[in-house]
Amino acid sequence: MYVLDIVRKELESVAIDFYNTTKIKIVLYGEAGRKPLYSYPDDMCSLCKTLRGNKEVTEKCFECDHIGFENCRKVKGVYIYKCHAGLTEAMAPICENSVIIGYIMLGQILDKKDVEYARERVTEISLKYGYNVDEMLSKLSKVKCTTTEAIQSAANIMSMCACYLYTNKIIKNKTDILSYQLKDYVDTHLSDDLSVKTLCNVFYISKTKLYYLAKDAFNIGISDYIRNKRLEEAKKLLTETKKPLYQIAEETGLGDANYFSRNFKSSVGISPKEYRKNSNSEKHTDI
Repeated sequence: MYVLDIVRKELESVAIDFYNTTKIKIVLYGEAGRKPLYSYPDDMCSLCKTLRGNKEVTEKCFECDHIGFENCRKVKGVYIYKCHAGLTEAMAPICENSVIIGYIMLGQILDKKDVEYARERVTEISLKYGYNVDEMLSKLSKVKCTTTEAIQSAANIMSMCACYLYTNKIIKNKTDILSYQLKDYVDTHLSDDLSVKTLCNVFYISKTKLYYLAKDAFNIGISDYIRNKRLEEAKKLLTETKKPLYQIAEETGLGDANYFSRNFKSSVGISPKEYRKNSNSEKHTDI
């Protein structure tokens, strides 16, 4: 189960550009393909909104979506299909290392060659579930109608949008298990050997993979993250405990007391003793 992290402002910008170009609604789903995570425009077309006022019809809509996700997953590419009401929808996968982590979908459009078929389907659904036929056909006539070629082009653009959104980290998988394991290991083993060689052996990965995971998880290099984390922990111990410098140095993996003091002053600008003194002074001032 993947959970997507969305940079909403940038996603909205892409969605608006897509809509302004195609006049077609776009929807983002997670890997499970259930509840939409984002859509633009937010509202459904009048026809679909009315149809989904009936529980049984809504279930049929969900069933169509499910079949669409399943087929999109099989082909691992753009999948175009007709829903039970005769409207055309299309899906494209969002992939990470060939694994599908989400979907982007366009829909609520009518292929010109399907107009009569859609009228028949809407009439049949209306009669079965008690909708006013003329009213529903009127709503159908307001659905965007275009050619098969235009729909295919829009679907291709949507697929390119999916790649763009992932490549630029506008949509990001925030449940990369290995990245989380790496972060957890580093954070809980600061006093241990955290060399590149050791981490590669612990996680059975190459140096290249380690650097990639660190960049993805921390947005900085692995060495920089470890150093920053050790200094952060050292500051905490200096402020909250009376432990001697040699013990703090051991617990944070920053070498002996002398090396720790030099490294700390080089990074923070003052010595550990001065940092502790300043922190204590601030506490007394607050009191």
